[in-house]
Amino acid sequence: MTEQEKNEKLARFLGFKKHPLDGWVSPDGFQYSIPDFLHDLTTLFKWAVPELRRRGYDYALFGCYGGKHKAEIIKLMEDEWAELATYAIADEPAQALFEAIEKLIEMEEVL
Repeated sequence: MTEQEKNEKLARFLGFKKHPLDGWVSPDGFQYSIPDFLHDLTTLFKWAVPELRRRGYDYALFGCYGGKHKAEIIKLMEDEWAELATYAIADEPAQALFEAIEKLIEMEEVL
């Protein structure tokens, strides 16, 4: 899967819709070109983290493994319990968080 296809998959998960003429329409109704979710941590914080929380998840980012970064997606449960849903390790924090969310999408598609 190309980076563009990965970005589009995450955009659809987040509620973006492909505009019939050009670009994408965001969940807030504005038209954009597709955001660079794979490389931009600020974009992930703006769009993906609120959606994760809406779905009952949270995230954690760690610097570790010889300069690599680890992102964990955590399922929030009752009584302040939580369990690890998935994780990813990558060279950059945005890439790690993106890949962890991508794994979550794949998990939810199976359910």
